[in-house]
Amino acid sequence: MQHSAKILRLHSDQGREYLSRAFSTHLTRQGMEHRLTMHATPQENGATEWLNRMLLECIWAILHAAQLPKSPWGEALMHAIWLKNRTLTRALENTTLHDSASGLKMRMDIPFSKELVVKEAEEAQEVIKIFLDGSCLEGGIGAVAVLFRGGVEKRSVRMRLGKEGEHTVFEAELMGLTLAAELLCSELVVDTAMLGADSQAALRALGGAEGVSGWHLVDRFHKEMGSMWRRHAGADIGLRWTPGHVGLAGNERADEEAKRAVRGEVSLENQLPRLCRGILPKNKVAELQNRLKKIRGKHMVIYASSPRYK
Repeated sequence: MQHSAKILRLHSDQGREYLSRAFSTHLTRQGMEHRLTMHATPQENGATEWLNRMLLECIWAILHAAQLPKSPWGEALMHAIWLKNRTLTRALENTTLHDSASGLKMRMDIPFSKELVVKEAEEAQEVIKIFLDGSCLEGGIGAVAVLFRGGVEKRSVRMRLGKEGEHTVFEAELMGLTLAAELLCSELVVDTAMLGADSQAALRALGGAEGVSGWHLVDRFHKEMGSMWRRHAGADIGLRWTPGHVGLAGNERADEEAKRAVRGEVSLENQLPRLCRGILPKNKVAELQNRLKKIRGKHMVIYASSPRYK
């Protein structure tokens, strides 16, 4: 099996594909028990029926949103399953199917108030703390991750994504998470670590709750974390919301470094994750927002010169 798990029981309806002699022989050889539902009672197989319907609706939604024909439905199905496997589920104590199956589980902590954030940060026992940030300044977008070990700043990674009209701060926050994962990969020893981000949206996007426009960046983060766990097996990693301007020194340093990244003071390309090198694809949401901003500006100029405004 893909995850070294043995299937003990297979529950299915009475479809002909499940009743062939070859299939029954295969189940017997594998030591699996085959249970069948009653005829014409799909409610006995409710979980599977619900999942099929949910995936089908997701396929049509993806094709409709992308304005594509029905022909690439297979690729849309694979993407729908990708989303399903990376969406938080209550049955697994607010983790994802992907993390549960692969054993790459990260703790996520989003306190209810900023006061709790400061208290938990003071009581935190992680050896490594990485603070990340995304910034928009002077028409540019930048991302940064700053690593502290034992309370001492060791190093940082800075990256400029591009212009404000081509990228968003949300993308920069997600890119900061990937830069933080790269810093963990390059460490010799990682036992406990905390990744602190001041964007709740970026943290929730890792579990599939938000961030539809930046899924390619979420995927990069998961791949980078997979590489980290292969190098540091058993590392205890936590994600924590660390809002800005609450007295956290690490957050203030990340904010300063993010501004440097926006101005073009970036790290060398060989210090960046391989998945983050080169030119990033433009964000359609950012381009749309920039176009609307220009249109509103033109409308204000026209309105200001009209007799009615005067």
